[in-house]
Amino acid sequence: MDNDIVLGKFFATYELITKQKKNIHKDDDFSNYIDKISSTGRNILRILLKNGSLNQRTIAKYSNISSQAVSEALKKLVRDSLIKKNSGVINNENLIELTELGENIAIVLDRKIKNHASIVFENMSKDEIEQFYKLLNKLNIE
Repeated sequence: MDNDIVLGKFFATYELITKQKKNIHKDDDFSNYIDKISSTGRNILRILLKNGSLNQRTIAKYSNISSQAVSEALKKLVRDSLIKKNSGVINNENLIELTELGENIAIVLDRKIKNHASIVFENMSKDEIEQFYKLLNKLNIE
């Protein structure tokens, strides 16, 4: 198959998902906060919601994002009062945890992302979704 055809289909699909994503955060009390959070920041909030307090190294591992990108996102999340560094220590690193505001936003964000994913993947089997995930990892885009 011609790479131009594949890329054309990829970008058309990306545009469709992006258009649907624009509606994902509307009509809630946190839309102003969510719209300002980077995709890395959103990912971190959801990881902390699911796993509780973690150190930066573990967050980078779970998110499959470079430590530098995680560090930059954490600074912004601390600045926006969505996370805080806890005095507890694992592997000589401070623990990072959600603030009350961060937890509330993470809950709303998680619910909206799950709803959005069900729409995007409704015509795909679990095997196809897993294959899609593997292909995305091969693209190695951060």
